[in-house]
This record gives sequence, C-alpha cells and structure tokens, in this order.
Amino acid sequence: MATVRLLTMLPLWWSLCVSSALTPVRLRTLPLWWSLYISNALTPQALLAEWQAARIKSLDVDASRYHAQVLFVDDDNARARMAESCADALAHWADAGWWIYPHSCSLTEDQALIENPRQEAILTSLGFDGTRVTAAGAALAKEDLDAYDLVICADAAVRDAVLALGEESYETSVRLLADFATVADARSRALFDGLDVALAERARSRQDGGELVVEGADAQSDRDGFDALLESTLVLTAALVVFLKDSFDASFTDSFNGLLRTHFYDERHVDARWADAEPALRRHIVTGALDPRERERLFDAHMTGLRQRLSGDGVSS
Repeated sequence: MATVRLLTMLPLWWSLCVSSALTPVRLRTLPLWWSLYISNALTPQALLAEWQAARIKSLDVDASRYHAQVLFVDDDNARARMAESCADALAHWADAGWWIYPHSCSLTEDQALIENPRQEAILTSLGFDGTRVTAAGAALAKEDLDAYDLVICADAAVRDAVLALGEESYETSVRLLADFATVADARSRALFDGLDVALAERARSRQDGGELVVEGADAQSDRDGFDALLESTLVLTAALVVFLKDSFDASFTDSFNGLLRTHFYDERHVDARWADAEPALRRHIVTGALDPRERERLFDAHMTGLRQRLSGDGVSS
C-alpha cells in the first residue's frame, strides 16, 4: 500500500532544488533562525502541501452554469468508481446534488472491463448508490476532456496518461484527487454525518491523523488496505465537494451583486427597502441559491455603499 509521495508528484527540477536546499553545507551558510525555518518548512510533507494547495488555487472552475460535471479516472475500474460513489453521496448530503454530477471511467477498454464484485458488495452494503456501484465500466476518450469541468485522477501515473491523451492544454482542469487533501477541513468532515455510522467514524479518524492512501487494494485479499482506501477517498471527495460548493457560492454572490448594481445605482434608488426589492430580485434564478438572510445582507451592504458614494458626490441621501 502506498501513500502520496512528494517526488513522484513534483517536477524533477524542483526535486533537485529541494535536495540541494536541504544539504548541511547549504544550511550552515544561513543564519540559525533561517536554517530552522528551512529545515521545517521545506520538509517533503510541507512542500507537498504547498504544491497541492497551489494546484487547487489554480483551478479554473466555471461556476456560472451552476453545476459541475466531474470525471474521476483510474486504471483499475475500482478507484474512480469508488470516488464517484463517495462524491455522489457526500454531495447529496451537502444539498449539492443538483450542482455536482460525478462520473467515472478507466484509461482503457481493457481496464474498464475489470470486475470488482467484492467492492460492489461492500459499497452497496454501506448505502452507496447501487446503480453507480454496479454500472458497466467506461473508457476515457479525448472528447471527455472537453465535456467535463474537472477530470480527477486516481494517481500521478493516471494523470500523466490523461495529459498525454489531451496534451498540456488541459492542465488547468486535470487534477489529482490527492490535491484536495489541502482543503479538507471541519466543513468537509461534517459531511461524514450522512454516512453509515461506523464508516463515518473511520473517515473522521482518517482525516484527523491517518495517512491518505491513493493506491488500489483488493477488497477480497486486502480488506485493511481497501478500508484505508475507502476512508481516504471519503476524506478527499468531501474536500472536493466543499471546494466546489465554495466556488458556486462565490459565483452566486458575484451574480447577485451584479443584479444589485443593475437595479439600484443612483439617487432614485437610495430609499429602496428590502421588502420591496426582494420580489423583483427573486425573478432571477441566481437568487434561489442564496440564503434569504444572505441576500438581505448583501442588499443592505450595497445600499449602504450606494448612499455613501452618492453622498460623497454631493447628492443627499
């Protein structure tokens, strides 16, 4: 069983920079405090976390369509299927089932034909969607790279194969599932509440201190390895769901603020009240995705800013 490793995921030149920066000779040329900082901050774990966090921040997710098509890819017709099932269950528990649409496939036709009856039985018994768990496998096609908003790969080797198929132009939308370890937090942890009780507790323990496993494990011959993979997949897909929800929330807020700027922009509108504005704004679909209290808060903030701006221009509010 393998965990996420730094040097298999970083470019060679960066790996060489790290190894050079951590030599004793290099450290002796630096002030003591800086040497201590380097020795702590540039550990493989810290570098991996920074690298993964940067990859997540660089994601270009178009949330303006208010949904995301996510494709999980593996080379064993097991890990991607597991991730799809986990993401589906967690998205529904997070009330995001109508925003996030997970799918799965393998790299090749032969891989897509691999059968995993024991995994199917376990996932079904734990309450995951039986239709997804037992669906026929599918093979990745180049057109899929354009059809899906995000392509999430089971490991670095799978990602390399996907990028080889689609060329580097797809770099911004092809990511590792392990990248989302950096955004796992209390909110993603809370999504485990919708799972089987025992499984939820194991997933919490995995997030709180266990290693995140990315390599496959046969459910029949290596149940411990399979359980570790399932728990890790839950941690990572929960973080993915929260990341996507945040992306949508930001888009909804931007769109709603745009509506406010369109409808309330000069001295004729400074006395507008929320009770009067709400019925008109509700005709726009974006408002339905925001809590009414959040809509009112944004309205009040906009109107305060409008009055201040007009007052500064010499117009009485």
